[in-house]
Amino acid sequence: MKEAIGLVPSTKYLSALGMLNTYQSCLEKAGSSLEKAMGIVGSAFKLKLQPLYKTVIDKVKAMRANGRTDAEIRPEAFKLATAGLTKVLVQGIINVCMQTGTKAEYDCSIPPLKSLMQTSLYNMTYNPTIG
Repeated sequence: MKEAIGLVPSTKYLSALGMLNTYQSCLEKAGSSLEKAMGIVGSAFKLKLQPLYKTVIDKVKAMRANGRTDAEIRPEAFKLATAGLTKVLVQGIINVCMQTGTKAEYDCSIPPLKSLMQTSLYNMTYNPTIG
C-alpha cells in the first residue's frame, strides 16, 4: 500500500486515501478484502502485460548490447510501451479481473476505476465468461 501511495502526488493524497478507504469498505461488506482485490488486479496485469514487457526488455537488451546509452534507450522503451498499451490490452485486463473476481468485488471496483480512467471507452458490464 505504501508503494501505491508513493505514486500519488501529494496534492491528491486525501482523495486517494478516501478512494482506497471507500473501496476497502465496499470489499469488506462484500465478504472480500483489499488484499484479495489487489491480487486479482496484479495477476491480470502480469498475465496481460507479460508479452509487452518482454518486447520492451528485449529491445532494451539489444540496444545495450549495441552500446546505446540510457538516454537513448529510455525514449525507445517508452515508445514501445505506450504503443503497446492499447484499448484491447486494457479491456483484456478488465476481462481477466471479471473472470477471476466475484460480481460484488467487481462492482466495488467501478467507482475507483471511474476516477482513474475513462471507463466509457470500455465494456464495463460484468460478464465473467468473456475472454
